[in-house]
Amino acid sequence: MIRRPAAIAALVVFPGLLRAQEASVFLGAAHARYADSLSGTAAFAAVRLGTDTRLRAARLEASYSRFANGAWALQAGGQTTALWSVAPSGRIWAGIAAGAGLSDFVGGSASGTAAGGPLVVWRVRSSYLSAGATGGVVRRIDSIWHGLASGSLRWQWAPGGPLRVDLGVSGTAADTQRFADLSTALRFSATTAQALLVLGARAGDLADGLWGSVELDWSPVPILRFETAAGRYPRDLTGFTDGFFAQAGVRVYARGTGRATAARRPAALVVEPGDGGLVRVRVRLGPAVAEAAIVGDWNAWNPVPLRREGREWVADLQLAPGLYRYAIVADGVWILPDGVAGMDDGFGGKVGMLVVRM
Repeated sequence: MIRRPAAIAALVVFPGLLRAQEASVFLGAAHARYADSLSGTAAFAAVRLGTDTRLRAARLEASYSRFANGAWALQAGGQTTALWSVAPSGRIWAGIAAGAGLSDFVGGSASGTAAGGPLVVWRVRSSYLSAGATGGVVRRIDSIWHGLASGSLRWQWAPGGPLRVDLGVSGTAADTQRFADLSTALRFSATTAQALLVLGARAGDLADGLWGSVELDWSPVPILRFETAAGRYPRDLTGFTDGFFAQAGVRVYARGTGRATAARRPAALVVEPGDGGLVRVRVRLGPAVAEAAIVGDWNAWNPVPLRREGREWVADLQLAPGLYRYAIVADGVWILPDGVAGMDDGFGGKVGMLVVRM
């Protein structure tokens, strides 16, 4: 269920956190309030299709909700991002981000947004800084169309282990409405579970106090994930009021996509004790790879060269027991090995989780 009607959000993909496919169905129930005529408890079904290929990503999602009072809501959204390296250091990327959202509700109150524009991403040690601007249109629930312009600045910091901090600020203008949003997110990721806390505040038009949400996900097996969320969303550009929501459901992945891919393949990355207190990492990569390195949050994402040993690439690392996020740099491109279950990095991309045991 898309909790904010006609919401639009760029699917920002950071280089190297890629190579993932997803086809899933989400079934559940929710309690939400979008307007006086559209509120209460609803059952819903949602479909999501996504793909990440190197520096490109796209995602489509659609949902149908049926409220207990007979009202219904049909919502759909899509986002895409494409980036290109623009610096020899491989730390700066530029590209475009675009997205659109469409909502149709009982009574014919259809609304939507569509926008796109340039995006720049800069990686500094364990942090990513992105800046973007978009232009587009908004169709309100009263059938009035307006132009839309926005700018955003976003910073993500991964201090190490499963914790990640995300801070963003954006400004939006649509017709006579002008407002700015400040948001922060804390994400804790483990092998089979994830928790996300989001808080936000708005200044200017459409300001209505603090908003935010709490999300908890648990995946007991690769093809299933239980998802729960609750919180409050702010007023919407399309004319819907602010409101509270709570939802719970189960997401089922199609075979060969999402987490199911890793379950059917042998491990592409193995961690084992090494000599002198070191940890040895073994990675299987394609036969055409000529040069490889591993990067992770244990050393601020600085590359550690991998050496070829037969069909594997090997590195000895000084790591304490714990969980670490990582990616592989193969011939200058940040990737995840085939068969590795990627975890959301909060920007539409994927990272792997390296586990060092006692």
